[in-house]
Amino acid sequence: MTLTTGTDPSALVATVPTSVYEAVGGRPALVAAVDNFYGRLVEDPVLGPFFHGRVGERHRRYVVTILAEALGGPERYRGPDMAVRTRAWASATPISTAPPPTWWPRWTISGCLVTWLSA
Repeated sequence: MTLTTGTDPSALVATVPTSVYEAVGGRPALVAAVDNFYGRLVEDPVLGPFFHGRVGERHRRYVVTILAEALGGPERYRGPDMAVRTRAWASATPISTAPPPTWWPRWTISGCLVTWLSA
């Protein structure tokens, strides 16, 4: 995308990012954001125990690549098929009619962000 000012396009041309991926700073920014997110997640007193104090480097890079692709970057996710994995997990997880646990709102990314940003 190009932004021109005035009637003469050769007078001033400013190049602006062509994707959200570029606007947020590309892969380095996504790596920093994902590392920050998982760093906080494993330290969280409620959610951290689900991750046994760590989230592997391989998983973090998968998430970075998925986000990069979704934001218009050049990366393409080539890991395990997420639909197959999700169906396998869902079929092995019993469905309950019980109300969700009290920590459930924190499990969502938005819940984590609200909690951490308001602290």
